[in-house]
Amino acid sequence: MEPRFLHQTRTAGCAHAADPADPAYAADDLDAALAARLPGAWRVHYHVPLHAPPEPPLTSTVPVLRAALAALLAGPTAGCDHLDVETYTWGVLPAARRPRTDAELAVGIAAELAFARDELVTLGLTPAERAVPTTLGVRR
Repeated sequence: MEPRFLHQTRTAGCAHAADPADPAYAADDLDAALAARLPGAWRVHYHVPLHAPPEPPLTSTVPVLRAALAALLAGPTAGCDHLDVETYTWGVLPAARRPRTDAELAVGIAAELAFARDELVTLGLTPAERAVPTTLGVRR
């Protein structure tokens, strides 16, 4: 397992626990979750590109991401004014999925950012390039 990042693990029961960090339902890293034999289905924080499904047996949490974006951003007033897309963990992907060149890295990051943009547009947000006037007035 990749050693630099924590892989926080939570079970479905965690949402019902009085304390979301309750060790009966949560662990700070995957090794601890395995050792504790946490019950039920797990959600593990693991760095994978948004736009690409993970390798089995892992499954994507894109539906959870979409629900969170809708809760934060859909409707008349956004619940936040910015989002982060983490693009610094490409070097810890499995070797077969890791970019081999700077050009491949740039293509991967661009695809991930485009995925995030498209999800926001689906919620009704306007891309910045459409919000900018096509002609600029110049004052002399």
